Amino acid sequence: ALELPMITIAGEHHSPEIEYLEGGENGIVLPRNTPAACYAAAVAGVIGDDRELARLRAGCRDAAHRYTVQAMADNFVTGIQAALRLRVARSAGATGPARG
Repeated sequence: ALELPMITIAGEHHSPEIEYLEGGENGIVLPRNTPAACYAAAVAGVIGDDRELARLRAGCRDAAHRYTVQAMADNFVTGIQAALRLRVARSAGATGPARG
């Protein structure tokens, strides 16, 4: 929504929202052990390259249309419905005839 590309380093200590980051599309994900100087160079490189910044901002704009609150709510409902169907299916299987 803000068209602000994220630049981060790969690793397991990210919030769940990291899933919205599409490396090279709406931000940049650098390798896990990237030194601070290389991270700073990547940030400066994006800031200093109008074409790259515009391209990443366009990716942010596209992502903002996909990752809406409505889409999040719809996906949440779909997940709950799938879990309930699975539970019902498992319960129905447990009450069926004994196998053996």
